[in-house]
Amino acid sequence: MAGKERKVLVSVDGSEHSMRAFDWYCENIHKPGDYCLALNVTEFSMHGLPGILSNPDAVVDEYKQIKQVTDKLMSDFADKMRQKGIKGSADTVPGGGSSPGEEIVKMAESNKVNLIVMGTRGLGKLRRTILGSVSDYVLHHANCPVVIVRPEQ
Repeated sequence: MAGKERKVLVSVDGSEHSMRAFDWYCENIHKPGDYCLALNVTEFSMHGLPGILSNPDAVVDEYKQIKQVTDKLMSDFADKMRQKGIKGSADTVPGGGSSPGEEIVKMAESNKVNLIVMGTRGLGKLRRTILGSVSDYVLHHANCPVVIVRPEQ
């Protein structure tokens, strides 16, 4: 792939695990010609159902609050990329009806990404089976290589 721009998607959720994955990418596999797509999938959950639905203003307020937090996260992340001299963008996509894993895979495909880098919470096998795992989903469904950066021991 010499001479070609490599597109790398780094999954960002604001956790220490996703920050560790980005730092690992920067320190270990980043190449000067890389284009880094830092991606956040925003999940808008209505955990207060049905009460929240009876108050449309509460739905709008929750959405605005989530958007404000996410916008700040990605703005800070874009600054971090610039400070490290990493070319790319920091984008947010709404989760919609899909899981974060599905959205990451869709974005990787539509952006013709060559590599996905993401963190993992290091759930045990039983908890991962019960709760599911975004990194596990991406690992098994992406059409490009996936690097999963484990938590520090």
